[in-house]
Amino acid sequence: LQASPRARMALTAEALDALELGVPVPCEAVPRLDDAIEHLRRHGVVEALELHAVARTLAVARTLRSYARDRRDELPRLGEVLTSSPRLEALREALDAAIDEHGQVRDGASPELRQARRRLSGARKALMDTLGRLAARHADVLREGGWVERDGRFGLPVRADAHRRVEGIVVGTSATGATLYVEPPEVTRLCNSLTLAEAEVEREVARIVAELSTRVAGEVDDVATAYEACVVADLLAALSRWAEVGRCKAVVVDEEPLVD
Repeated sequence: LQASPRARMALTAEALDALELGVPVPCEAVPRLDDAIEHLRRHGVVEALELHAVARTLAVARTLRSYARDRRDELPRLGEVLTSSPRLEALREALDAAIDEHGQVRDGASPELRQARRRLSGARKALMDTLGRLAARHADVLREGGWVERDGRFGLPVRADAHRRVEGIVVGTSATGATLYVEPPEVTRLCNSLTLAEAEVEREVARIVAELSTRVAGEVDDVATAYEACVVADLLAALSRWAEVGRCKAVVVDEEPLVD
C-alpha cells in the first residue's frame, strides 16, 4: 500500500467502520503475481498456471469492484483503493475459457488443440492395444508377463535365451542380463506416431499460451491495479479482524500540530 502513514490510518479507520456496519472488506486468497506481472511488462510469455493465477486474481478483483461500487458514498477511501477496471472482466472470461483450475489448457481453447489431442489419444490407444496383443502372442517367452516401459521406450520383457523368437530392437536389459527388452517394429512405428502427436499438442498449447500472454501484457497495468486492490483488501481485512480481537481503534492524526 503506497501511501503516507496518515492516509493508511484513515483507510484503516474506514475498514473498521465497515466492520462495525456489518459490511467488512471482502477477503479471498489470491496467488502472488509480482514476478508474472514484471515478466509480462517485458512482453514475456508466462506459463499456463500463471495465466490461471491472473484469472483467479481478476475474479477476486471483480468482487472488490462490486463492493467498492456499493460502498463508495459511505466509505469513499475504500471505494477508491478497492476498485479496478471493469474491462478486465472480458480478459478474465477469456482466460477461464482457455485455462482450467489446474492450470492446464482446455481442449476447447482452440479447434486445433481439440483435434490434436484427439489424435494423440488415438495414437496412445493404438500403441497400448498393440502392446497388449503382442504380449499375449509371445506370452510363453516373456519373463515378466506383459509389456514394459523403460526410459520412454516400450517393449516386451523377453527371456534372454529366447529373444530371437521376438523380432525387434533391444532397447535395454535387466540388471542380471536374464531379460532383454525388445521393441517390435510395429511398436517402433506407433511410438514414432505417438511422439509426433505429442509434439503437435505441445506446439498448439504453446501457441495458445503465447497468445493469451500477449493479451494479458496488453492490459498489464490494469491487471497490476487489480492485483494491488486484492493485496490491500487482504491487508485491511486482516487489520480489521485483529482490531476486533484486540479491541483496537484507528488513530487518525491531525494534519497540523495543535495544543488543546
